[in-house]
Order: sequence, then C-alpha cells, then structure tokens
Amino acid sequence: MNVTCTTLFKVRKEVGTMLALNLATVAFTGAGSLVGGYVAHSVHVIIGALVVAIVCRSLWAERHFNRELGVPANSISLGEIAVTLAFVLLATLLPAPAAMLGYVVVYVTFLFLNKKDLLRYVRKAVR
Repeated sequence: MNVTCTTLFKVRKEVGTMLALNLATVAFTGAGSLVGGYVAHSVHVIIGALVVAIVCRSLWAERHFNRELGVPANSISLGEIAVTLAFVLLATLLPAPAAMLGYVVVYVTFLFLNKKDLLRYVRKAVR
C-alpha cells in the first residue's frame, strides 16, 4: 500500500480519496482500540483491529486502482491475506525460531503457488 497505492493516489491527484480512506482507517482503528481496551480488556483485540484496518485499506486501494486502470482482478490478494494471517498466528503462537521457519515455509509456498504470475511480472519488468 505505502509503496504503490500511496504513490498512485498522489500522482493521479486523488489525495482527497486517500485522505478519506486514511480517515476511515483511523476511525476503524480507534473504534477497535476502544472496544479492545475498554470492553474486552485485551491488547490482542486492539492489535487485531489494527491489522484488519490496514488489510482492508490495502485491499480497497488495490481494487480501486485495478478498476481505475482497467487491470483484471487476480487471486494474489487472497494469498496475501493468508500469508499475513499465517504470520500473525505463527508469531503469536510459536517461539521465534519456529515461527520464522514456519513463515518461510508459508512464504515459499505462496511464491510457488503464484509462480506463473510472478514470472510474468518479472518478465515485464525486465523488458
């Protein structure tokens, strides 16, 4: 999101859209923090709200630009969500060395499952 979508928002002079998206993200994060802190008394709920807000912001921005630029949708976004979820779960549930090993396995699997798309992007970038 920060590398591609933020740059595209600025270049395409859609800073108003980016502001609205960021304000919605802050509002969701604030509401999640209040619920997590005062209702659930759980830092895990707060962190979960932060992660959900950031993921939703990224997905919305990506879909927005796919639509605007006529780029067909793909399944990589679902894979990105799965990789993110795996990272959070592994980091939370396992000791650091085991979590790192597990995440490497998850990430290599993600790359393998998307190798056709990744190779196509690399070939376009090299040209």
